Amino acid sequence: MAKESVVIDRPPLYVSSNWSDSVQIAAAGALTGLGVWLLTFLLQQFILNPVFCRTTDTASICDNGLTIAFGVATVAMAAISVALLARLDVFRPLLVSVAAAVTLWNLPAHLHGIQLFGAGIEQLIWTVVLYGLLFVLFAWLLRLRQFAVSLILMVLVVALMRWVVIS
Repeated sequence: MAKESVVIDRPPLYVSSNWSDSVQIAAAGALTGLGVWLLTFLLQQFILNPVFCRTTDTASICDNGLTIAFGVATVAMAAISVALLARLDVFRPLLVSVAAAVTLWNLPAHLHGIQLFGAGIEQLIWTVVLYGLLFVLFAWLLRLRQFAVSLILMVLVVALMRWVVIS
C-alpha cells in the first residue's frame, strides 16, 4: 500500500494588492480629504458662525468653531469613506478610515498660519494629500491576515505619527 501525503495550503500572510488598488485607495483618501475640508468650511460658515458668533455667551464655541467643525466633518467623512473603501474591496476598511481620522484629528491646529498660496487653498491641498497618503499607508499596513498583529501595528503607527506631530 502506498502512503498518501497530504499537502495543506496555507493562505499567504497578507492580502495581495497591486498598484492600481493603491491608486484607487489614494483617490478615495483624497476624496475623503476634500470632503472633510468642504464640510468643515460649510459647517463653520453656515452653521457655527451664524448661530454661535452673535453673543458673548457663546464666544467659546465661536472661538473653537474650526475645531468643532473639523471634528464633525472628520467623523462624517470617516463613516462615508468606510463605504467607499468597502466598495473598492479594501481589506479592513473601517480600520483604515479610523486610523486616518485619528492621525489627522487635530490637523487645523497644525495648518493654522500656513499661507503660502492663501490659507484656504494650501490647507485644502494639505488635507487632500495627507488623507490620500494615509489611506494608502494604512491600507497597506492592514493587509496582514492576522488581526491582532495588524491592529497592534496600526495603533503603533498612529501613536508614533501623533507623537511626531505633537512634539
